[in-house]
Amino acid sequence: MKPKKKKITINAGTGGKDRRFDTFKRRTIYIFSRLWQKGFITTKELAEEFEMTPRTALRDLEPLREYGILKENITRSGRWEFDKASSSFIKMEVTDRDSSTLAFLYNFAKVFGGDINENVLSVLDKVFPMEDREYPFFMITQKVKNPAAKMPCHQEIYDAILQHHKLNLTYRKDTGQATVKASPFSMIMCDGLWYLGYVPEGKDKELRTVRSSHIISVEPLPDEVFERPEWAHKAMKEAKNIWFTTARTKCLLKVKNTIKDYFEMSEFFPDQKITDEGPEYFTIEARYSHYNEVVPNILRFLPAITVLEPAKLKAEVAWRVNTYKP
Repeated sequence: MKPKKKKITINAGTGGKDRRFDTFKRRTIYIFSRLWQKGFITTKELAEEFEMTPRTALRDLEPLREYGILKENITRSGRWEFDKASSSFIKMEVTDRDSSTLAFLYNFAKVFGGDINENVLSVLDKVFPMEDREYPFFMITQKVKNPAAKMPCHQEIYDAILQHHKLNLTYRKDTGQATVKASPFSMIMCDGLWYLGYVPEGKDKELRTVRSSHIISVEPLPDEVFERPEWAHKAMKEAKNIWFTTARTKCLLKVKNTIKDYFEMSEFFPDQKITDEGPEYFTIEARYSHYNEVVPNILRFLPAITVLEPAKLKAEVAWRVNTYKP
């Protein structure tokens, strides 16, 4: 004898009655799961799974038929199958490779967040029961704890960027605080933190950033507008981090071949080029505008990486290593 299913209940509120958790969303996901696994679903199966009458189950299946996704088997009443002749079915049908890619994008969106994250996840949640299947893709990457966070004065900054209005920006620094007239260019997410990219008044070809947590206040200046110069637009398009200074320093790094695949697959340094490949070592040529563009990754790959030039960068790395000695 088939055991009776245990009802899942939630409390409807103080003084309210318990009700079964059989939402339309859950039933729709179940329908698509069974269609995916077997190629069909029956009215009886759906009714038994959610402990409702066949008539009620039909209310869930009929709209799918109207949209051309399902058709009832003409020889077996109550059996519903994908309507392969329908253009709607073509849009719904995905291969294992497609579903793996969607799962990858789903998890990728969860990591990086933002408004796109919410929209993508809400759409995928309606169709694909992601947690119920196994996929060949797996990601281990930095987790953003609060992807929906917004920088202080978000609306004022956002409006100023769109309308090309200057603003007075007050921010915290090591020696106290400072106020600068700025032309705001973009809100930038880097390493899980928000930054404001701006050009300070009177500074030609200098695109700066300030961390969102350091912003104290902004004063929009709607009567003062600016035009985004071409060099700044180009710098933003090619940006890989938060350093935008146009003056760049060339560096050469000697690296062991044991970690060569890291640099063949990813760019760890700005304008990275692999040269002088030998049996044990190869050379990386890069150009940086700030030590912090290159030093963290040099430290990451020690002792398999050595700075050849410039001398100042070599001294900076040596100083940081010695600082951590006990």
